[in-house]
Amino acid sequence: MNLLQKITSWKIRRKIFKENKKHFRLSRTIINLAIETLVAPKGRGYAVDRSDNFSLILSTTIVKNIRRLNSIHAICEAGNGTDALPLLRVMFEDLVDMKYISQDKKRVFDYQIYGLKSELLNLTSIEKIKDNKKIISKQIDVLKKVINDFCTQKKIKPSKNMRHFSGKKRISVCEEVGLGEMYRTYYSFWSRYIHSTPSGNQDYLLGLTERLETVFLLGGSGQYIKSILHMSSGYMIDLLVLMDKHCGNAVGEDLYILKKVWHLYLNEDHNTVAFN
Repeated sequence: MNLLQKITSWKIRRKIFKENKKHFRLSRTIINLAIETLVAPKGRGYAVDRSDNFSLILSTTIVKNIRRLNSIHAICEAGNGTDALPLLRVMFEDLVDMKYISQDKKRVFDYQIYGLKSELLNLTSIEKIKDNKKIISKQIDVLKKVINDFCTQKKIKPSKNMRHFSGKKRISVCEEVGLGEMYRTYYSFWSRYIHSTPSGNQDYLLGLTERLETVFLLGGSGQYIKSILHMSSGYMIDLLVLMDKHCGNAVGEDLYILKKVWHLYLNEDHNTVAFN
């Protein structure tokens, strides 16, 4: 058996699952609860109210994060934890945005107009490609009208700052929603895996052999997996708590049981959310 075959062995994947079984199971249970809440409320208040802008945005965000949590689950099960870190950061960003909007529901209009303006910027960039110019120009005119009509209807003046829909720095928004410490601790660390960085490459180098041959990490590894599973599950729980509060017991008591289990696991593995 050569090096590549050895480190991608099913035995390593089985070992990873066994070591993190409770976190894999908690993650899967949370995914199922989120799907049940959106699709089959079973007598509880239905979560998606299309007349309520925040409910619609929050529900869409939860759908996106169900898919992300599914992907994180699969990536970690394969032993490729570092490849799940970009998804973990996006989940964190979504949670920050939804918490920020929940403090003042009128902020949902800033969020929506920011999305429209971002799409306008994308179309403007694509318009520069000669073959697309005629079609894209029409789409740009339509979108500009949609933006103007939306701003007039909602009586809002969109921020010129395109870094965040609030017009503030992300660290400031994180501080306002009580996630400033998490931002300072992990955000730049996650960036190592989102962008191409020399420091991010170090996790894929195992070292040298006695003959000074470089050995690469090509297959499964337990690195970061417990932390990733625990943190991503926590972010999804917090999104569901926002939905439960906003939509009137839309999720139900199962959510708070899972939250207690999450904290129990955190106490049992006191370094769970530390990437070390």
